[in-house]
Amino acid sequence: MVGCGGFADRPEVFILLFYHGRIHRAHPVVDPCVHPFRVRFSDGPGCLCGRFAGSEQKIAGGRAVQDEKDRIQNVECWRSIMNGNVNVRADGPFTESKSPAILTRHQTLFTFFLFIILALYVLGANPFAAQTVAPMDVLMSFPGYTGQRDHKTIPVVHWEPTDIIDSQLPTWITLKNQIRNGESPLWNPYTSGGQPVSLEYCNPVFLLFLLVKNNALAYYLAGLAKLVIAGFGAYLLLRIFLRWLPSLWGGIVFMLCGFNAAWFFWEQVATAMWLPWVFWATVMYLKTEDTKWLPAITLTSLLLISGGFPAVAAYGFYSFALLIVIWNGYGFSGDNWRRAMSDRTYLKLLAKKTALPFLAVFIAFLMAAFALIPFTDSLSGVNLSHRVGGTPFRFRDLLLFFSLEDPLKVERTAYIGIPAFLFALAGVFSAFRADDTRFRRFIFIHVALVVITILIVFDLLPYLLMVSIPVFKSNSWGRLIVVSHLGLAVLSAVGFNYILTNTPGLIERYLRITTVRASWIVTLILIGILVLQFHSQKKLFNSFNAVIPSAWFYPSTPSIRYVKDHLKPLQSVIADESFIGAGALGAYGIAEWYAHSFRTDKEKEILSSLVHDPFPSATSSYLYGKNIQYSSPLMDKLAIKYLLVRRNMVGPQIRFKIPEISHEPAPPLPDNTWKQHLFLTQNGMEITALGFLFSTYGADHAPANVRLTLSRDNHEITSVELDKNRIRDNEWAFFEFPGRDFSGKGMYSLAVSLPGYAGPDKVTAWATKSRQETGTYLDINGSSTDHSLKMDVHAYVIKRDMTFYDKNFEKKWNTINLDSDLMIFENKQVTNSAYFIRDLDAAKDELDFSGLDVKQPSPGVITVNYAKENAGWIVLPMHLHGGWKAYINDRGVHYDTYLGMLPAIPVQGPSRVIFKYEPESFRWGVIVSLAGLFIFLIFSWRCVSTVKRGGVA
Repeated sequence: MVGCGGFADRPEVFILLFYHGRIHRAHPVVDPCVHPFRVRFSDGPGCLCGRFAGSEQKIAGGRAVQDEKDRIQNVECWRSIMNGNVNVRADGPFTESKSPAILTRHQTLFTFFLFIILALYVLGANPFAAQTVAPMDVLMSFPGYTGQRDHKTIPVVHWEPTDIIDSQLPTWITLKNQIRNGESPLWNPYTSGGQPVSLEYCNPVFLLFLLVKNNALAYYLAGLAKLVIAGFGAYLLLRIFLRWLPSLWGGIVFMLCGFNAAWFFWEQVATAMWLPWVFWATVMYLKTEDTKWLPAITLTSLLLISGGFPAVAAYGFYSFALLIVIWNGYGFSGDNWRRAMSDRTYLKLLAKKTALPFLAVFIAFLMAAFALIPFTDSLSGVNLSHRVGGTPFRFRDLLLFFSLEDPLKVERTAYIGIPAFLFALAGVFSAFRADDTRFRRFIFIHVALVVITILIVFDLLPYLLMVSIPVFKSNSWGRLIVVSHLGLAVLSAVGFNYILTNTPGLIERYLRITTVRASWIVTLILIGILVLQFHSQKKLFNSFNAVIPSAWFYPSTPSIRYVKDHLKPLQSVIADESFIGAGALGAYGIAEWYAHSFRTDKEKEILSSLVHDPFPSATSSYLYGKNIQYSSPLMDKLAIKYLLVRRNMVGPQIRFKIPEISHEPAPPLPDNTWKQHLFLTQNGMEITALGFLFSTYGADHAPANVRLTLSRDNHEITSVELDKNRIRDNEWAFFEFPGRDFSGKGMYSLAVSLPGYAGPDKVTAWATKSRQETGTYLDINGSSTDHSLKMDVHAYVIKRDMTFYDKNFEKKWNTINLDSDLMIFENKQVTNSAYFIRDLDAAKDELDFSGLDVKQPSPGVITVNYAKENAGWIVLPMHLHGGWKAYINDRGVHYDTYLGMLPAIPVQGPSRVIFKYEPESFRWGVIVSLAGLFIFLIFSWRCVSTVKRGGVA
C-alpha cells in the first residue's frame, strides 16, 4: 500500500488510499494549486488524487475518475504537484497534444458542421435547384404518371423502397396537414378504412418534416438530419477516448455503413441513428460515475424509442444492457473477484452503478407511454402470426462486410469496407497494449457486441434459442447488423487511433526522420485512406437513394385531381398497379381500403373477395385490374366510389358506326370549317370516344392540335383537344371524353378545328355519303351537305382474358378518361358517404344511401343527420376501432358491426349521430407520460443536486 501524508490540514482535496483496486481509506487535503488539475492512475497499487470542490470528479470502486486527457504515471511526482512546482500534461499513446485554438474552443461545433457538409455531399441533391432525395423515381415509372414525365422511361436507382411511397410518406403528409390545420393527428382517415396513429407523431425525424411546409424540401432536410445525427453521435462516443481524426473516421464509417445506406428512407435508420447517443451517455456515466449523465441516458433512450421502429430500438436496448453488464462485471475478472465479493461497499456501489442506468431507461419508457400504449392498442385484433423471426444472412455472407451483391438488396446489405475492417482488427490488437483500464473495457465491450451480433445475424446460433428471446421471435434479426456496424466503426476508429499514435515512432526509429515529419506522413496517408473509405461508402449510398426533381414528389395528375375533388367523406378508391402499391394516393388525401397497413383476419377475408390475391405480404397490397371484381356488391358496401385502372385493362365497345356508302375527303382544315351533326335515338347511351379517319397528306402528323367542340341546342357541353402527334395519315384517331357527356337522345353537333393555326399545311378527314333524314350530316363552311364524316362511336368497358364481360357494366360504372394511360370508373350506385340498412344480415340487406347528411369536420369526428322514420342501422364504411364512440342525440350508445368489420349504429327514426374518436389508450398514455415526466424532473434534480453536493454515484 502506498500512502500520501503531510497534507491533512488542506480540506479541499481528498486522497484515496487503495490496494489492488480496493478502497483503504481517504484523507481530506487542500489543493494548493492556483489552477485545478486532474489526475488519474491505472489499476494496481497507487495513490489517486482528484479535485473534490465542485464535484467535477467522482470516486468509486477504488479508482479516481477524472479528465481522460491528463494522466500521471509516476507516484514520485506527487509532492511536487501538490506544491504547484510541476505542470501536469497529457501523456501516453491514447492522448493528444494541445490542439489549435479553433479546435480546442469550438472543436465540437466545428465537427458538427463538418458532418453537415459531408452529409450534404453524400446526398448529392441541390435543394436550391429544386432537387431532393426520395424514391420518387420508382413512383414516376408507373403508368399513372406517364403524362408528368418528360421521357417515356425513368431510370430507377433502386426498386425496393415502395413502402416509403405507399405507407410512410402518405402517413407523414396526412399528419402534417392535420397538425398544420389544427386538427387532431390521432386518426389517419385515408389508410385502409382509417387507422390510429401512434409512433409517427413523436418521431423526431417526422417532427422536422412537419416544420417545413414544402414536402420535398422537408424530406431532404429529414434525410440530412438522419446522416448528421448518426455520424455525429458516433463521433461523440469515440471522442470520449480517442483523438479528433480517429473519432471523425469512426463517425463517417457508421454514418454511411451498409445498414444506414440501404435503410436510409425507413424508420429503421430513424431509430438506429440514436444508438451511438445512448452509448455515449451511458459510457460517460460509467466512466465518470457522474450522476449528471443519467438524465442524458433517459433523453437519448427516449429518442431511441421514438424513432418509429420498435424492433431496432429493442436491439439497441439489448446492446445497452450488454454494455452495462460487461463494463461493471469487468472488475470481477481474475484475482479481483474474491476481493470484490468480500467488500460490501464496493458491491453496493456496483449495484447502484448498474441499477441507475436501467432506471433511467425505465423512465424513458414511461415518458414515451403516450405513443407506446396507443401503438399496442392499435394492434388489438390483428393477427401477427405471420411475423416470424429469422435472418436473410448465412455464414458465407460474412463476405458482404467488404463486398456487394448484384443486384443490391436492402435486407442483405452489410458493407463496411476493407479499410474499416482492417482498422477494426488493429483496434482489437490495441486493446492488449492499452494501459487505461476504462479504455480497455470500452474496446472489449465493442468486440463482444460485434462477435455476439455476428453470431446472431449470420445464423450461427440455434434457431430455437433465438426465438425464445423477446422481440427476436417476431422480427427479422438480420437488422441487428446495425449494432455490428456500430461496433466495427468503433473498433476501426480505435485501430486508426493506434496507428496514428504509434506509427510515427516506428518511422522515426527505422527511417531516422523527425517525429514531426513522421507524424505528417502518417496523417496524410491516413487521410487518404479516409477519403477512399468515404467515397466507397458514398457510392453505396447513392446506389440505393435517388436524387430526383422536387416536382416528382407526388405530382398531381388530371385523374388524381378529379377524384380528389369529387370524393365525399368515407368514400374511397381502388387503384391498380398504375400507382405502384395501394396506399400511395393517401398522400393526396384519397382514401384506399387496400393501403399498406395491419389488418384483422375479417378485413383480409372481405378484401380478398373483392380483389383476388391482393396481398403479396401481410401489410402491403398490389392490385391487378384483371383481379378486381367490378360487379361485386362489396363495391357499394365499402363505399368505393372510383376505380383507377390501366388503359390496357379497358377496351372499346362500338356503340355504332356511320354506314360507309362512299369514300371521299372532306375539304381540308384550316381553310374550311366543319360541323358534324349527330342524332342519338335513345337515352342513357354512354359514349366515351369519337373516332375520325384522318389524312395528313403524307405528313408524319397533323400540322397542329385538332379540337373537337361538343354542343347541344347551340350550348357548348365540352371541348376536347387531340395532340397533333396522335393524328397519322389514313389512321383512326379518337377524341376521348372525361365523362358521360352524351346523356340523352337528341341532336348534337361536333365542331372540328385547328385552333390558332393558319399555316400552309393541311389535314382532312374521310367522309361518306349520308341520308339527312337520319339527322347525321356534315356542315361545310356553314352549309349543309349530303355527306357525313366517317365516325366510330365507342364506349369503354373492362376487359378480362381479352374479351368483354359483364353486360351490365355500364349500369354501375361511368367511364372517365383524363390521362393517356389511365381510366377512371365512377360507381353510380355510391351516392353518399354512409348508408342505411334494416338488417345486419348481409344476405338480406338493402343499402339506402338517401336521407343521410354526412359530414366529417375533422378526422376524428363524423356527424350524420338521419331524416327518415325507418328503424335500422347506419353503416359507416370505415375501419372498426374500439376508440370510436357513438352518440345519438348527444347520448352515448353501443353500436354493432356489419360484415364483421364496419361500425353499424342503431337508429329508431330521425336522429343526429356523432361518431368520435376518443381512445382510452391515448388518455392513459398521456397520464403515464405526464407521470414519467414528473419522475424524470425529480430524478434529474436529484442527479444534479448530488453533483453539486459532491456526492458519489
